Amino acid sequence: MNAGQIAAVGTEAQKKVGIEDSVELMMDDMFKAGVDLNHPNLIRKMIEESNDMVKWTEKTLGIQYRERVTQLGGHSCPRTLSTMNASGRDIIDPLLKKIEELDNVEMLLNTAFE
Repeated sequence: MNAGQIAAVGTEAQKKVGIEDSVELMMDDMFKAGVDLNHPNLIRKMIEESNDMVKWTEKTLGIQYRERVTQLGGHSCPRTLSTMNASGRDIIDPLLKKIEELDNVEMLLNTAFE
């Protein structure tokens, strides 16, 4: 979410410009960047659900992304989407609003985790 950017595989933006990407390719990129210290099962799950997460942020949170897909450092192909203002607040603010609407979620601030 840094600078309103999210890397995802199989997005409409990728398909629109013919970018070929895969879960395995993004996993390879993440293992290289993480010097193989990553948790493979967590990485796979995150990547497999990355496109659904983008769709959820658009449909449920109303987040809009630029049409352009960019290739950032560590990625072997363009897969990064940026919010319209290229700001993490474009994601955080709607997410916080959604959390406040949920009766079954309590947000804990300034709370230590052990």
